Amino acid sequence: MIFLKCLLSHLSPILCVVSVVMMSATNVQADIDAREFSDPQKRQTYLDLTRELRCPKCQNQDIADSNAPIAQDMRQHVQSLVEDGKSHSEVVDFMIERFGEFVTYKPRVKPATYLLWYGPWVLVILGFFIILIRVRTTPRPLASEDENKEPDPQEQTDMRKINALLSKYETLDDQPDPNLPQTNKDP
Repeated sequence: MIFLKCLLSHLSPILCVVSVVMMSATNVQADIDAREFSDPQKRQTYLDLTRELRCPKCQNQDIADSNAPIAQDMRQHVQSLVEDGKSHSEVVDFMIERFGEFVTYKPRVKPATYLLWYGPWVLVILGFFIILIRVRTTPRPLASEDENKEPDPQEQTDMRKINALLSKYETLDDQPDPNLPQTNKDP
């Protein structure tokens, strides 16, 4: 009995983890779309359409990947329209008419979507012109202006100090350092 209690106390965390994994595995099921079509071309059209149409509930998920009830309904409509011989564009038109322009990832170019289609290009061109105008109107000093310019008195003082320090170190480089061993430079 003691052995059984000891075994269960050590196995209980493992059993808990295993049971949680087993229970969660039953919830992770792929929605397999086992729809039957009269020919392979219609199946391919169906697959293309379900990847192209967006689920109204899931926002950025196509109806092929969505498990929402509205997406299941939309897949059923797509299948029936494709089986009835409707073309790709006719199915898309039907879905847009029923659910609105939102169901397609590529909205049509019309006055209501001009801003969506042309707005980014207008902003890029506008940005280019702003940069071009800024570059052309920014005053650049000419080389002749720099040469004719009177040096600042503080700048002259600083330059004299720098030159004095440099000349001091140049003269030190010419003298041998007594702390370093002497090397014969003659070959």
